[in-house]
Amino acid sequence: MSPDTIARSSLSFLLAGIVNTTTTTFWVFMRLFTDPQLLVSAREEINAALVAGEARNGRDTLSITLVRDRCAILSAVFREGLRVGSENLSVRPFKEDTMLVKKQFLQNGAVVQISGGAIHSDRSIWGDDVDEFNSSRFLGAKARAGRFQPAAFRRFGGGKTPCPSRHFAINEVLLLTAMIILAFDLESRRRPGLCTLQR
Repeated sequence: MSPDTIARSSLSFLLAGIVNTTTTTFWVFMRLFTDPQLLVSAREEINAALVAGEARNGRDTLSITLVRDRCAILSAVFREGLRVGSENLSVRPFKEDTMLVKKQFLQNGAVVQISGGAIHSDRSIWGDDVDEFNSSRFLGAKARAGRFQPAAFRRFGGGKTPCPSRHFAINEVLLLTAMIILAFDLESRRRPGLCTLQR
């Protein structure tokens, strides 16, 4: 890689770290705290992972491995939050002249951008409730059966160049959200009880 390419990549990592994980954490947090039943279920899972954690100096710990393995609801809310709220782009430069479906000619050096938002809101892939936040979309048999094609969920890009920091970002969001859920209860000052959140 040229120094210019390395510099551009480094800048994109900085932007992703500041913008993407902060925003994603906020929305996962809001989705959970505006749905009391969902919050209770997620908190139960996280508490179970906490109890199973190793004790150090008399303190329970929260292992990211256990959070990822045992907190299916938290993971599902995270994934659905990215599906509904992610406007990422997948970018692919073409290295040779290419004809797509005998209609579109892409010249060597052309760059194609694929909108994650457009893919994530495709009714033929996600169903009639595509415009709704569905916290159970990535839970259970539907998710395990691979109902969603891998290319349909582009939360961190895809193909040959997915985000190199995606595992770190996932861990960061899940663990921070889990710690907030264990430590705090929130309610609106203006309206008693938890408020509702629209898409």
